[in-house]
Amino acid sequence: MRKSLNSILLTSLFLFACQPERANQYMAKYQFSGQTPDNKLMWNQIVDGKITTTPIMAEIWNQIPNTNNLKQNDLYMLFATSQGKLYNFEYRKANFKWTNSYESPIASSPAIYKDKAYFALKNNFILSIDVVSGKQLWKSKLDGEISGDPIVDDKNLYIGTKKGTFYSLDRESGKTNWHSSINGEINSTALIYRKMIYVGSSDGNLYALDISSGAIKWNFKTKGKIQTMPIAGNDNIYVISDDKTLSSLNAETGNFTWSYSLPKTTKSTPTLNVNRGVIYVAVDKDLLYIDLNSGKNIMNGKDPKSGKDIIKHTPLPTEVETPILNMDGFIFITDTMGKAYAIDETNQQIKWQYEGTGHKTTAPFLFNGIVHYGTDEGVVYAVGRNEDVNIYASLMTKTDEIIRNRTGFTQARMLYNVPSGIIPNGTLRRVYNLNDPVTSSPSFENDFLYIGASNKFYSLRTDSDQIRWTYEAPGNITTDPFVVNRQVFFASENGTMLSVNADNKDNVLWRYPLNTNLHSSPYFSEESIYFGADDKNIYSLSNQGNIRWKFATGNKVTAMPVVYNKILYCGSNDGYVYALSAISGDLIWKTKLGSAILSSPAIAGGHIYIGDSNGKMSCLDLDKGTKIWEFMSGSSIESIPALSDNKVVFTSKDKNIYALDNKTGKKVWSFSSQKEIVSSPAIVDDYV
Repeated sequence: MRKSLNSILLTSLFLFACQPERANQYMAKYQFSGQTPDNKLMWNQIVDGKITTTPIMAEIWNQIPNTNNLKQNDLYMLFATSQGKLYNFEYRKANFKWTNSYESPIASSPAIYKDKAYFALKNNFILSIDVVSGKQLWKSKLDGEISGDPIVDDKNLYIGTKKGTFYSLDRESGKTNWHSSINGEINSTALIYRKMIYVGSSDGNLYALDISSGAIKWNFKTKGKIQTMPIAGNDNIYVISDDKTLSSLNAETGNFTWSYSLPKTTKSTPTLNVNRGVIYVAVDKDLLYIDLNSGKNIMNGKDPKSGKDIIKHTPLPTEVETPILNMDGFIFITDTMGKAYAIDETNQQIKWQYEGTGHKTTAPFLFNGIVHYGTDEGVVYAVGRNEDVNIYASLMTKTDEIIRNRTGFTQARMLYNVPSGIIPNGTLRRVYNLNDPVTSSPSFENDFLYIGASNKFYSLRTDSDQIRWTYEAPGNITTDPFVVNRQVFFASENGTMLSVNADNKDNVLWRYPLNTNLHSSPYFSEESIYFGADDKNIYSLSNQGNIRWKFATGNKVTAMPVVYNKILYCGSNDGYVYALSAISGDLIWKTKLGSAILSSPAIAGGHIYIGDSNGKMSCLDLDKGTKIWEFMSGSSIESIPALSDNKVVFTSKDKNIYALDNKTGKKVWSFSSQKEIVSSPAIVDDYV
């Protein structure tokens, strides 16, 4: 079943936060997102002492008593103060579950794995505690002071010390698996990426360690200390050193690819958006936009008087020292004056700011559309949007590929949101009477839902059962809408692509008529709309409705295209998978699968996974299109595969759900249903 990316509320996960006096942290396991927050204060909590760690969320699922299979998610927020206290704030009840006092100040923000938290003390100890009870599970002493934050995977914990020793500890026992000595002090948090650990040192080197042994695979020498956490994407590592240089290195070899000279040193860990091809770097009072591939500043054009390039940047009111994150089309920043900001990635403008009390702030943590941060005045702020649903119901949005590798890719079936609380909820919230058969999946933005039914397109309120507005289209709506920046894109079957103002149905921004039918849902990326048509073409329109290019395939294109790293990937009913330049429409490669391709691909780890109408699931090399493996099911595959935990999960009209090993294509398991399956699977936690 063809689904638009916006039919499931997309997020782009980022995992950073920090102590206010430091510039780095690997944020626990994952962040949650939701609707784009605004600057409304949801709540604040005051405690004694300065808030020294970013408030982070722990979500724990528990069986509900006297039920067979119902679970509820308990939510806890952990943060520490300068007085050596660690607080567990019970999020739904708005009170403290417990408060622990320690003999030494807490030196790191906790890392969370399921029901356990891991953090360091200033006296060289690292601890594991039970999140619910606060009970200490183990305590291990390392050879020096700990400055960075621990990072965890499903088995181990990783942390470095100022003695230059990097440790791998067993997560359950705290015992040392291995330790590796490097030159200089380790003052920053490490990064796990592609089964390697990347850590910076005060000797100016970035070290790449084997995750299983700690052996140094390579090191790259800069001319300044490395005090910010490296970030990763596109098979590269990006790191800032105190010589005012942002460097890009090949993740596997450490080979230098490019560098960018910053105007000043920065303590802020940058963030990146692979789909936009941008690295965002906060330097002093500026947010800079660096091209991910070339290392050049993205320009606004030429100054008409001087003829010089105009550097694209966003001026900030005050200096930024904490890590920044980008999610849901916005960049979230906290500064040195107690403020939090949201900057629109599309126009680089500050959308809103909230002024808290204090100076030093922690990095922001985004949860269910609410920005959380703490200040040195002892205040934790929750700034966001008050929805009529339980504002503390989480959005489960994770895949292991994103969590572990932080590639930041966008695709149709990699991210899922499932309203939680009790699963299944069992409570009908409301019914919308549309009087027409529903013909599209819903899309969401802010407090509104958008959906097609026959030839009518509806905007619905989420806080009531009222229909906000109805637009009568020139034909039946058979594609899923895409909503971005208050602009709704959708197509009618008779061949008209439309853009309507999300708040006003009478404000039709543009129409683009085609002399053909449309069944491909639109995809929006980099200010462009991409879709296929029954006239065998793949189209690219600007967001103003002007055609940028079209590319002819050999048959109808009914699948939704996907854009990754400025390359468009799409299947056609001619049996080919096409890789085109998203900018020009030029062919990069095409690969024949053998039969019509009705679904969109999934992309991860340098591979593309896609099914065809003969029942074949194929894995192709992302750069060249060469086949790596293929697996035959018993009937047509119309679903978009989901990727998680080294598995490719998809459905087939042969009535089966399959899980394949993503490296070999061998079947791991299959599940037989009673009827044909055409919908795409969703993965939440360990469940399909």
